[in-house]
Amino acid sequence: MVNNQWTLTERIVRSAALLVLLSILAACTATKAEKQEQTALSRLLVYDLKLGHRLDIGEVKKSMAGNLMKIQVEVKNEWHSDISFQYKTVWYDADEMTIDADSKSWHPVSLRSQANTVINALAPNSAARDYVIHIKD
Repeated sequence: MVNNQWTLTERIVRSAALLVLLSILAACTATKAEKQEQTALSRLLVYDLKLGHRLDIGEVKKSMAGNLMKIQVEVKNEWHSDISFQYKTVWYDADEMTIDADSKSWHPVSLRSQANTVINALAPNSAARDYVIHIKD
C-alpha cells in the first residue's frame, strides 16, 4: 500500500513538473508580434483606475520621421458622458535615461461620449529609443 501511494505521489510530481516545463516552453515560443504588443502595452501608464476603465486605448503605432521616432495611439471614450484627461510622453535614450524635452508638459484632451481621438508624439531628438505615455485625470 505504501508503494502505491508513493507511485501516485511520484506521478503527481512528474505531471506537475511536465506542466511547468510545457508552460515555460510555451512562453518562450511567443511570436515577435506578441512580444511587441506586450512591450507596447507596458509603455502606457494610466494613473486613475476609473479613467482606465472609461478609455479604450488602441494599438500603439511607431514609425520614423526622418531620424526621429514618432508614435501614435487611438483613444476612445467608452463612458456614457464626456470626459477630460491629460497625457504626456516621456522619452528615453539607449541607456534608458530620460530625455527631458517633452517630459514636463501635460497635454489636455476632452472627449465626448463614444468619441475617438489620436495621440501623436514626436521624439525631441534622434537619441530617443523608447517612450512611456502617461495618462491622468
